[in-house]
This record gives sequence, C-alpha cells and structure tokens, in this order.
Amino acid sequence: MPKYHFITSLVLAGVFFVFTGDIQATVLCFLSGFLLDVDHMLDFWTYKGKVTISPEIYQGFYKRFGKVPVLLHSIELLIPIWVLGYAGNLYLFSLAISLGFMLHLILDFACYEMRPYSYFLIFRIAKNFNMYDLCKR
Repeated sequence: MPKYHFITSLVLAGVFFVFTGDIQATVLCFLSGFLLDVDHMLDFWTYKGKVTISPEIYQGFYKRFGKVPVLLHSIELLIPIWVLGYAGNLYLFSLAISLGFMLHLILDFACYEMRPYSYFLIFRIAKNFNMYDLCKR
C-alpha cells in the first residue's frame, strides 16, 4: 500500500498547505503520513534476522512471522506529539504530524482486517504481538 499512502499523504499535504501556507508543516504532514511504514522494514529485518531489501516484504511475511509489532502504528504516539507541540508552542507542526499520522492509520484500518484495538501498542504488547490475536479471522 505504499503508493496509496504516498498519494493520499500528498493530497492531504496539499490541502494542509492551502489552509496554512506553511511549507515546513506541510512537509511534516506529508512525511508523517507516508513514512510511518518504516516500521514494516524494521519488522521485516527482525523476521529475516538481518538488514535486507526484498520484495518479500510485500508478500505477506507477517503470516510467516506470526507477529505484528509495527511499533509506529500506535495511537498512543499521538499523545507525545500533542504534548510536545503544546509544550514547545509548535501547534502547527503538531497538527501537521497528527493529521498525516491519523490519515495513515485510518487508511490501514479501512484496508486491513485488524481488530480495532490492534492500533494501540499497549494492546499489541499485551497480546505479545501475536498476529492471530490482532487480526480478524
């Protein structure tokens, strides 16, 4: 789904720019929506036991791995984003990152058969990242 995250994040960033006119925040909006999937690479490298690039990452390795860590796909990450935005008086940057992040998670939720709580890191940890506890059957 990387191309869909790229396209939707680009559209969201364009809309964000129209409303804010801030190029830095717009770039953050795009990057947070698109690059969130970097954790899939980390999961893949954990599964393979080495750093490697392979088309296998797009061929259902999670089923063979049996675990779905995806550490960045965690709703709890919004809390430090908001707190740091507020504490650092960086509201626009916080909003930009949050919007891209939420768009990404909404797309994933709509496209993958995950249980609703599976987008909470605490829930995934409690289930030991077990794919069969996190995914609908």
